[in-house]
Amino acid sequence: MRPKLDRDALQWTIELIEELESYWSRVGIIIDENDVNIIDKNDVNKPSIENNDLPKWMRRFTYDMIYRIAIGIKGNALNSYTNNLCNVDNQETESTSIINSIQTYIDGIPYFRLFPKYALYYLAHHPHVLTRFRQELDSIFQDDMSRKITLKDLNNLKYCESIIKEVFRIQPVLSTNVRLNSERDEICGYIWPANTDFMLFYGAMAKRPEAWNEPLKFNPDRFYNYLTNEEHVL
Repeated sequence: MRPKLDRDALQWTIELIEELESYWSRVGIIIDENDVNIIDKNDVNKPSIENNDLPKWMRRFTYDMIYRIAIGIKGNALNSYTNNLCNVDNQETESTSIINSIQTYIDGIPYFRLFPKYALYYLAHHPHVLTRFRQELDSIFQDDMSRKITLKDLNNLKYCESIIKEVFRIQPVLSTNVRLNSERDEICGYIWPANTDFMLFYGAMAKRPEAWNEPLKFNPDRFYNYLTNEEHVL
């Protein structure tokens, strides 16, 4: 980046912060050293802004900054958001549409990227496992599936934990890992000097027939019986 752009970006940041503060003043928000507070909560002409709305402001601040640096013009995301809050202009702008689309994508990440897709696969292909899983959820949460999960709930979700363990046994997050021995050792009849790299193949270890009964079969009971202290065969 050329020095002029660095200086311009700093100046644009200052201007954008001042612009953000003017919008907060407009909708009735002030900043103190501890938190974001509301001015005159009883004023019905001002929108009700909660503290957890700060990320919404910052997403639009980031958008406006990137837009200005990338193409040299304002994106007006902050202005559009302020107008919508003040019921001045409810028409969706391009910036609003883009930010909403990005937020929809981010909200979906935990379900489609971070949550193990293999868990959904095996549940879909093993209806009896899914049925037992739902029965466990019903027994713990009853009719209130929206309440917060407690540590006690997690301790009672034995079958859920078994499903997770079995999924990761068949489809481990890391198939391999490296370990370094700190001293000379004998392994499998061979003498290995210190500081030797060992590649561990978890994917193969978790499917060894010597260690697992029907290793290629998806069977959460192998862990459930262990977790519930019942007689088991892994």
